[in-house]
Amino acid sequence: MYANLITHTSRQRGSTLLISLGVLTAITVGATVAMQQSTTQVRMVTNMNVEKQTFAASYSHLTRAVKNLGNSSGALLTDLITRQNASIAAQKAAGIDDADIIYNSATIDAYTDFGWQQPDSALLNSVGDTQVVITYPAEQVQQSNTTPVNPKDNEGSSSAASSVYPFVLTATTASEHGNITSTQQIGIKRKGASAQ
Repeated sequence: MYANLITHTSRQRGSTLLISLGVLTAITVGATVAMQQSTTQVRMVTNMNVEKQTFAASYSHLTRAVKNLGNSSGALLTDLITRQNASIAAQKAAGIDDADIIYNSATIDAYTDFGWQQPDSALLNSVGDTQVVITYPAEQVQQSNTTPVNPKDNEGSSSAASSVYPFVLTATTASEHGNITSTQQIGIKRKGASAQ
């Protein structure tokens, strides 16, 4: 009788152990899946935060560049036009056909070339480098010879004709690790003396 009771109790303990192991395994698998989902969500939120910071930095640099450009004497844009015209002349002198000329080859990095002050981005801790480049797309210059203008506004132009000079400002910001970038562009037009 005692032997029968011991055998029955041992079998019950074995089944309890199997049931406990099954429940413990199910809890472990559930916890692992929950942790993986939580980690993925944290990564997504972090990437969204970095993306917003790079966008904010790029926008801040672009608006500062527009403000600096508005406050400049025009020497920067004149220098850019001179560089572009020299590049076009060099390409033509090298025998490049007019259809194959690269017009956007002259750019200016305003922070390096003209010493513009960069906006403060100390609070944007996920942001790496930002570059602001000004490009003069010479193929888009529009002549406006029918518009009478004040010759004083068109220094160097004896015909008092004006041209509209388009410029493109591009701000590119990379995240600290370089995996997220934000590029923003704005086009501006400046009226000036026609090229002779």
